[in-house]
Amino acid sequence: HKSVNLKLRIANLFAHVVFTASKESFRLRSSKVRVMGHGIDTGFFTPDTNVVRGNWLLSVGRLMRSKRHDLAIHIAARDGAALRIAGDGPERGSLEALARELHVAVQFLGGLTQAQLRDEYRTAAYFIHTSETGSLDKVVLEALSCGLPVRTNDSALKALENASPEYIREHHSLRRLVPAILSMMQTV
Repeated sequence: HKSVNLKLRIANLFAHVVFTASKESFRLRSSKVRVMGHGIDTGFFTPDTNVVRGNWLLSVGRLMRSKRHDLAIHIAARDGAALRIAGDGPERGSLEALARELHVAVQFLGGLTQAQLRDEYRTAAYFIHTSETGSLDKVVLEALSCGLPVRTNDSALKALENASPEYIREHHSLRRLVPAILSMMQTV
């Protein structure tokens, strides 16, 4: 996502066109770049009005440092909210330790099927997206498609800011992100 290395530069030389989900997802300046957006199945990722939303927060993504699930755990700790994290990766042990240290009820769900993920989007109270990759993560679009309110600090989502007032764009800012989440939770 963030890296522009020699392999990418060489591949760009030989490519006629480079397709990317967002401008921020492809960091190499090139006239060959075409932004296509993510392809999510909006017929599959749909709201379910028969489902009652829970009172927990949801975070989805690989458990790696750049996804910043640690910020989601800090948000849950400050609010006293339960948190469910879907995904696997090398940071799981340190995230579990952080949850224990902060006395936060965090359920690590591991990798989920698309149907299981859709059910998580449909039943959570809020989706917390704290990734620092700068690219537009597909999980945010899936959550929105399921009608789940999203709080994010991802700069790549500026393109969608007029679609929903729920976005926070100050990168890595608990100072801005936490109050926004808390105020949203009070209105439900």
